[in-house]
Amino acid sequence: MIIFNTVVLALETSPSLRYEFELELAIIDQSLLAIYTVEAILRIYAEPKNYWLQFSNLFDFLLVIVSLCQPVIEMFVKGAGGVMVFRMFRALKALRTLRSVSFSTNLQVLVSALIDTIRRYVVSVIILLVFIMFLFGVVGYYLFGSNKFAADQSAREDWGNLGRAMLSLFTYVTADGWTAIQENIDDADMTGKWSRLYTIGFICIGHFIMTNVFIGIIIMNISEATETFRKERRRERELAVRRKKSFMMKRQREDINRMMEKQRRGNWSNFYEMVQSFQESLSHDDYTTVHDMCTNPVWINTFLSSLDQQDYTLENLFFLHFEMMHTLAAMAENETRPEEQRPA
Repeated sequence: MIIFNTVVLALETSPSLRYEFELELAIIDQSLLAIYTVEAILRIYAEPKNYWLQFSNLFDFLLVIVSLCQPVIEMFVKGAGGVMVFRMFRALKALRTLRSVSFSTNLQVLVSALIDTIRRYVVSVIILLVFIMFLFGVVGYYLFGSNKFAADQSAREDWGNLGRAMLSLFTYVTADGWTAIQENIDDADMTGKWSRLYTIGFICIGHFIMTNVFIGIIIMNISEATETFRKERRRERELAVRRKKSFMMKRQREDINRMMEKQRRGNWSNFYEMVQSFQESLSHDDYTTVHDMCTNPVWINTFLSSLDQQDYTLENLFFLHFEMMHTLAAMAENETRPEEQRPA
């Protein structure tokens, strides 16, 4: 729906399509607003407390409230002010496309890193940049903007007071359009080659250093946020594995206890059948408990091998016992016969 809404917003920017399909576009817009409203209501109903703890949910709820209030505000505000309010609310519909951030984990990490950077560091960087601009602005005013030293009118327009000087320095910070200002101060009589040293020095400090500091802070925070997110995801996966493993261990112990009870009641002829029944009760994604001896595969194989050896030994003893009994029976029978009937 968000992608479809983005396409509709793009189509509304075409005058021909907007006037030709005005009713259809209005119906689609109201339908999408109804879907967003129902979604917000369902989320609040599902998580009445946790819903308000996430920034993405608050942003979505704010967009829904603003969209629902649009017809009411347009109804009471008339005239030129009403037209401006109407245009402002129509422009705010473009913010609906930002709801796609809540469906992408990577975008959420990036946005959270940017917000954290702005909250923690950007204000300090801006204050430092303003101090530097103030210092160079005062110097630029006395070098290029004061009537005593500046003979060129264009230079006085760019550096005539502190406000104009800082605005010119802001152009230097952006590194876009500063060449025209440089030409004006080069034409000043009293500056000479010092104007270029002034410009190069401020561009190096204000543009290269401060911009790279800002970019470095953003990259550092994005890296930290990504690493923190990975650790949280790893911790969540480990916790889920522990919960599932604990559940499976508990279930396996209960199954083993039930099987041992049935074994004591004689429902199985041997331990092998009991283990086979236990294996049939397992799913393909179940965890096998290896901490307990009774479910250790190595122990089971060893125990089964021992049982095989025991069966083989018992079988040999049985045949030996049979032979012994047969021999003793023959000897007893021979002793009871008359002497003339005994074999030589």
